[in-house]
Amino acid sequence: MKINDFYLPVSDAEKTFIDLIYFKEWKKDYEKYFKGKIKFPVLRKYSKEYPKRIERKILKIGEKLKISKHPSF
Repeated sequence: MKINDFYLPVSDAEKTFIDLIYFKEWKKDYEKYFKGKIKFPVLRKYSKEYPKRIERKILKIGEKLKISKHPSF
């Protein structure tokens, strides 16, 4: 995934999104790169593996970005 002039290695968009939040690297500038690329059901599933405080933060930012709640097939 390319962000500005830097390439981030990604396993999938949802995991990368969570990692950026978990490691306190999330920047508002990243919103445009993740908007529409994350499947909310996958994000919710992954976020359950984290402490509740982190899970809430992940889902709050995800909701704020209006991430699609519908799985894509």
